[in-house]
Amino acid sequence: AEEPYAFYRGEQEDFFIFITLLKLMKSDNAGAMAMDSVYRPLAPSAKHPQAQMIARALCLANDGLYAEAVSALQEADAELAQGREARQDKSLDEYRNVPLYLTSARLGMGDTVVAGADFTEFMKRNAGDWKYIYPRAMRVVRDLEMDVHHDLPKAQVITKQLLDSDMITNEEIKAQFSADDIAGLYDLHQQSMAWGVDLDGSAKICKFVMDNYYPQTLAGADCAMNWARYISGVEKRVDEAEQILLGILEKSPFSEIRPWTYFSLAEIAVYKKQPYAALNYISEVLNLITKDAKGAVVRVREVSLELRDKILNSEAY
Repeated sequence: AEEPYAFYRGEQEDFFIFITLLKLMKSDNAGAMAMDSVYRPLAPSAKHPQAQMIARALCLANDGLYAEAVSALQEADAELAQGREARQDKSLDEYRNVPLYLTSARLGMGDTVVAGADFTEFMKRNAGDWKYIYPRAMRVVRDLEMDVHHDLPKAQVITKQLLDSDMITNEEIKAQFSADDIAGLYDLHQQSMAWGVDLDGSAKICKFVMDNYYPQTLAGADCAMNWARYISGVEKRVDEAEQILLGILEKSPFSEIRPWTYFSLAEIAVYKKQPYAALNYISEVLNLITKDAKGAVVRVREVSLELRDKILNSEAY
């Protein structure tokens, strides 16, 4: 079983998983340099001679050398464009992907305008092949989600174009995608808006997704929770928000949403001056997210511990 898998990973898979793995490496060790630990050991490929050039560019981008990365990708793109139609091996056509690699690099350097143009070119080169476009675009968005403060707001460069595209506006094309796909796109778009401090715009999308994709999808449950947090925190419709959150615990089968839902209920309990209820909700979070947890879920544990300390140290209780 190993040989076909190795062939796929080595000969038929594009570089989007490579970008993700580089970002995960950096998240585990901020001082790690991809050019030293990843690129230098790579051997050239006789079958795909531009692969090493693309790998170098992506390692440069991961190390923060964005201008050099963009230049390397543009050089690779020019080479891939030459004689493309004559090439017999069509199993891996990286010419289709380079604009999205450029999008990722430009977003890293904060050049959202040019990144948007690069993403438009990616969709143009793959016109009509939405099953090809969507998963690759969403992988780049998921990579941005690793840093919600700095990178996630930039995801709108991609999510907005997808929401305005035939993938959503053409019902026949939209029907080719699952409810999870569509709701997930809306959810990531609203998250990028929220972290970009457009809370009202984000909330409108949350309400739309909640009305259409909840409770049957994870993204629908996430948007329902965020809608509840919005109407509780901004509009002070606390009782209504509490009922939505309790409903999520009852109706939604997705374990991923439960820690943040319990935390949101704890916040409401604090607002309603119910410290014991709040502490019980926090205990639920800590039971689900233990101290050895890793990744994005660590954040809900951290804010829950902060809220617990605030309650225990408050003279009001």
